[in-house]
Amino acid sequence: MNQKNKILFYYAIIAVLFNLNILFANEEFKSQIIVNASWGSSYNQIGLIEASEERMAVGPASFAVNSEGNIFILDTVNNRIQGRKKDLNKKNFQIKNIQINDYCVDFTIDNDLNLYTLHPEYLTVYSISGQLLKKRIINNEIKYISNISVDQNKNIYIIAGDQKNYKLSDSLKRSDYIKKSGIKSRFTNEIYLTKKIGTYKGIVKNMANGFEFEVNTTKNMASIIYIDSDKNENIYLSVESFIQDNPIKVLREIRKYTSKGKLIGYAVLDMGYHSFPRKDIVIDQDGNFYQMKPLKKGVYVLKWEIENIK
Repeated sequence: MNQKNKILFYYAIIAVLFNLNILFANEEFKSQIIVNASWGSSYNQIGLIEASEERMAVGPASFAVNSEGNIFILDTVNNRIQGRKKDLNKKNFQIKNIQINDYCVDFTIDNDLNLYTLHPEYLTVYSISGQLLKKRIINNEIKYISNISVDQNKNIYIIAGDQKNYKLSDSLKRSDYIKKSGIKSRFTNEIYLTKKIGTYKGIVKNMANGFEFEVNTTKNMASIIYIDSDKNENIYLSVESFIQDNPIKVLREIRKYTSKGKLIGYAVLDMGYHSFPRKDIVIDQDGNFYQMKPLKKGVYVLKWEIENIK
């Protein structure tokens, strides 16, 4: 067998092993639509600025889900956060809009329903009634600001695009933060760093204990991103691969792994978005994940739950 055939044989083995791994994963995700909001500025709608030659369409930038399953959408165009509280008797949502003063790129919510909004230069904290509770300047040493996260102990983390996390102190001092590599889970003490290391491979590293495992794809891997962990320390990743016959489009999977690196769940997402939010996937503490989909006719939020493969 010549060198070229050996290489082809090697990649064929990788593809078979990966597909067997998917086949014998004991869980898969099933989705249901739980929010369907049309575009507009009324109390029950979400704002949209259509695309032009100068810019892409602007829609909701982010969303959050609290422990009770209530949905909160960052309505960027209408300068508000739209809360949708579950009404268990009517099996729908009661809507409440919280006005925010300035443009923000991301937000999150804690267990007491305080809203944390992230601006390029500062963050603010609002009560669920819309009262401004706190405002603090972000240290200008923190670069590539991407997202904000608050854990179960109300520790605030600024997440940068280069996979650095900055834990902010409770004080309002501008210089108070602790910088670490990786992304901190909201529900555990773990911090994970991901890296693409080859055409078909990436790694996931637990920065606390140094344990790492490989993630493989059968197509050319475009990206691998840690999303969060659930309360049982299962790990959720976004894995994107280039589609060979259409290099502009990518195949996006949400994968669930144990903390030891065993694949136990997956879903393939439809990415035909009309606008592109900064945060479109949220994991809850029980291992369900939510997807916000801005489409041509409105905004959908899907709840994905795990079912056993028969």
